[in-house]
Amino acid sequence: MAIKGSAQIDLTLTTKFHCCTRAVRKAFILDDHSKDDPDKIDRRKWIEDRILFLTTVFAIDVCAYAVMSNHYHVILDVHKSNSDVWSPLEVITRWHKIYKGTELSRSYLKGKNLSDEKPEVTLTFVRPRSERPSETQK
Repeated sequence: MAIKGSAQIDLTLTTKFHCCTRAVRKAFILDDHSKDDPDKIDRRKWIEDRILFLTTVFAIDVCAYAVMSNHYHVILDVHKSNSDVWSPLEVITRWHKIYKGTELSRSYLKGKNLSDEKPEVTLTFVRPRSERPSETQK
């Protein structure tokens, strides 16, 4: 049975995490195929760039990383205090660097006038999970 992320991670105990992911069937999908075919991308470089890009979106630092031929490791340091001071506008702006967002979040970023209930719906995903009505502890 799956366990909620908030039940697995306690930032009061540690802010550093080792994360690892592997390719399916131990396939060597991260080998540098661009040397054989100039039209193919260097997947290792793409993953490295993506890991470093994500530090500009989330409140994390990458302490170390290693990209091998069929998996990669990252050691992350989480900075909750940084994200706690982000305004809803900053959270949505950062989120939109990765995802296109919803119609409401895009309207919110454009400064459009939303009805009385829509801003609350738009900002629901900005609030910490512990403050969301659907995430209350039982």
